[in-house]
Amino acid sequence: MNTKERSKIGKRSRRSGHGFERLLCQKLKPYFPDVMTARAGDRSSDNKGIDLLHTDCFSFQAKSSINFPNPATVLKEMPQETNLNVLAVKLKNKGIYFVLDEEDFFEIIAMMKSNQII
Repeated sequence: MNTKERSKIGKRSRRSGHGFERLLCQKLKPYFPDVMTARAGDRSSDNKGIDLLHTDCFSFQAKSSINFPNPATVLKEMPQETNLNVLAVKLKNKGIYFVLDEEDFFEIIAMMKSNQII
């Protein structure tokens, strides 16, 4: 594969990723009215692996892929100190999946329990 072909694939992947970020924004708007992509709002967050802004206690990293990325690697690269980190993955022709680590999962369960949601 020559450089030009590789560049085309890279551009297509980048477009797909940006499109998925915009799709996630649309899906999250009812819950987080001010949600926006980090590319549009805060490049420093984007550089830290946070793709969506104004999502309250959540930090989202969006991946659009044919293969499922390693969630442990992606989640560990995100800031650990504050928000609940969520990996959103769009698999081609297979749907959208959300992944978080064990600690964050049980923190959500505890919040739901304390608010008598469950």
